[in-house]
Amino acid sequence: MRAFSRNLPSKCKPDAWKALVHALAGGGTLGTVFNPKKNAIGFLRFFFAAMVVFSHSFPLGGFNTEPLWQFSHGREHFGTLGVICFFIVSGFLITRSQVSSRSIAEYLWHRFLRIMPGFWACLLVIVCFFAPLAYWLERGSLDGVVGLYGSPVQAYLKANWLLDIHLNTIGDLLQRNPFKGAIDGSLWTLGYEFRCYLCVAALGIFGCTRRWRSFTLLFAAAMYLVYALFGENPTLLAKILPRFVDIMILKLAVYFFAGSIMFLYREYIPINRFLGIAALIVTLCGLHYNVCHATGPIGISYLVLYAACRLPITAFDRQGDFSYGLYLYAFPIQQILALATINRAGFFPYFLCSLTLATGFGMISYFTVEKPALKLKAYKPSLPVRRWRKLLNFPCKNATL
Repeated sequence: MRAFSRNLPSKCKPDAWKALVHALAGGGTLGTVFNPKKNAIGFLRFFFAAMVVFSHSFPLGGFNTEPLWQFSHGREHFGTLGVICFFIVSGFLITRSQVSSRSIAEYLWHRFLRIMPGFWACLLVIVCFFAPLAYWLERGSLDGVVGLYGSPVQAYLKANWLLDIHLNTIGDLLQRNPFKGAIDGSLWTLGYEFRCYLCVAALGIFGCTRRWRSFTLLFAAAMYLVYALFGENPTLLAKILPRFVDIMILKLAVYFFAGSIMFLYREYIPINRFLGIAALIVTLCGLHYNVCHATGPIGISYLVLYAACRLPITAFDRQGDFSYGLYLYAFPIQQILALATINRAGFFPYFLCSLTLATGFGMISYFTVEKPALKLKAYKPSLPVRRWRKLLNFPCKNATL
């Protein structure tokens, strides 16, 4: 707990607002209740990935519309909800990582190791295993599969290897599936997430996650206001801000920085059951009555981090974090299962089979790729930027970036 508190930008004297917060929280705030070594984030990440698998099982298996889509009158589904919850947790943890890093280069190196090796390995598994398997299931043999590794595979790898997913099909594979063509429709979020990492790095360089954290608060508040006002009218938003013609860019950034702000101002955020219940009610009402673009970033963010602090499942990821691999591999596994007509057994057999196999691939990914890559964190990249530090007054003692 001391190590977590040590990362506070600066110790503030108790003021009236803090006194009110502590009165509401009974003395417990996010900064004091959250234990970095004993929390439910490992379970939540796995649960959010499972939500995405559950949601994808409906279109990929050819089943009816999912319950949340009906409850929200066609505005939200469990897949998107799982993704934005992922982004909330990422915003909280990634900002914590940047604040505790000795340099920006170290921070970026750690983020690279966490996301890129697993992603690149997934692309290779797709083209070397899932694509030939789909070819065989569709044609009954592997005759001619070599032709798949000409233009189709090369185009797929070339279009996607830098995280931005520009091509989601390999040749004419998966045309018999209920959801035609797409080989891994979950990868599109990774490019957005890495951009958020870079944005946190930029804010960190200028001290906006430490000494001038109020700038980050204003930045996040501005994004939230734009999303709250225009979240249900992307056409108008595109006219005002052409760069946000894709509403998902703004939406995911808002949720990411909601988690970031909750870390930076954790000593001001009370954690109690009453506010947790209130956040749940606000979230459900927002989903049902079409105001989630205004209530979601506040209600869902609080609910996620309240659960991280209060859920008793604190050793779920003791053997490893398999959520990233589960997220990467679930979609192609579900496409293969649909191609093999496993979906004809019914929704829940199809979903449970998908979740089980994807968890297995997640475990393999973690132990063979992600965990070995994370061991390279000991390498400390450095650049001679002592002058930059003096100019920016960057509050790190280490002179290497």
